[in-house]
Amino acid sequence: MGASDIAIRLKKRDPVTFGQISRNTIEGWIDRSSGNPRWKDSVLRRVENGHNPGHNKGGRQGILSRHPDVVESIKKRLTFLREGGATVNLITARAIIVATILHMKPDILEQKFKDGSTFRASDSFVRKFLHGLLSWSLRKATQAAQKLP
Repeated sequence: MGASDIAIRLKKRDPVTFGQISRNTIEGWIDRSSGNPRWKDSVLRRVENGHNPGHNKGGRQGILSRHPDVVESIKKRLTFLREGGATVNLITARAIIVATILHMKPDILEQKFKDGSTFRASDSFVRKFLHGLLSWSLRKATQAAQKLP
């Protein structure tokens, strides 16, 4: 299996982490010095130490990646609102994300990162969450859309 095939499989398996990965990145992970291609030792060590993809091309999964139940609950709540005809804007989405985290896993909000900061549902986080997991994009209401025929 070539690097292009591996890239395609990775994108299908985890589009959040590997959505932007290229064949060249994967080629850098493969040791072809011997006759038989194999993963480099450094890559195998990273996998053993916590599945770090070792690239900066969309590889950050985010704080919610270890909590699929929370993510699924957030997705259901947002989808329910949207299917009911309610407007889902940045403020609404952020409120649902934070409320769900507080209800299901409040320790996520207290978790410290390496730099000493804690999780914040910033505008960019909410936009990436909506776009990456639900394929939604936030749009501004237009005056023409507000008028009834």
